[in-house]
Order: sequence, then C-alpha cells, then structure tokens
Amino acid sequence: GEARLPMAFDLYADGAFVGTCLAAKGPTLVLDRMRMPPGVEITPGEACTLHFDGLAPGMKTIEIWLPVCGSVELRGVRLDAGAAIEAAPAPARRWVHYGSSISHGMEA
Repeated sequence: GEARLPMAFDLYADGAFVGTCLAAKGPTLVLDRMRMPPGVEITPGEACTLHFDGLAPGMKTIEIWLPVCGSVELRGVRLDAGAAIEAAPAPARRWVHYGSSISHGMEA
C-alpha cells in the first residue's frame, strides 16, 4: 500500500497563522479508484494528541482549521495550568454553507 500522509491542523490566533501540527495517527482514508464511481473507505486508527506551541500569554481568539481530506473525532481539549477558556463573542455576520466537493474535499 501507499504511505499514510499525516493530517495537518492549522492554528490561528486573533486571525494570524501560528503554526501547523501534523497527526501521524488516526483514521486512514482509502480511495478506491478502480470502482465506478470511485469509493472512499475509512479505516479506524489509533487516537493521538496534538500540541500547539508558541502562543503568547493572554486571552485571544483561537481557531483550529481541520484537515480537508480526513476524518476527525475530537475527544477533548486541554489547557496549560493557569490558562482559561471562554466562548468568543458571536460574530456580526453568520455564514451558512451547505457544502460541495469543492469545500469538503473528496468526502462530500
């Protein structure tokens, strides 16, 4: 079989890119191009923990952008000792997106 590519998770703080964390474990998507139409099979994998470094102290709005071509199951969020978390204020505008193969990758 082909080598498994790690899934990339991007971290943004107050709208600025901070860094990328790669997950080498987790589910694997197998694309069967010989089938018509091509099919995708998800093989369960071992859970892993992602850790982002490099954030300055203080409150900030955090976004974690999930991989486009992957299956993600969030099992928890941990903070460093002394850190706090609260919901961000609701944005003035809301965006509703029903999805397509363009926005959701091959899993759409």
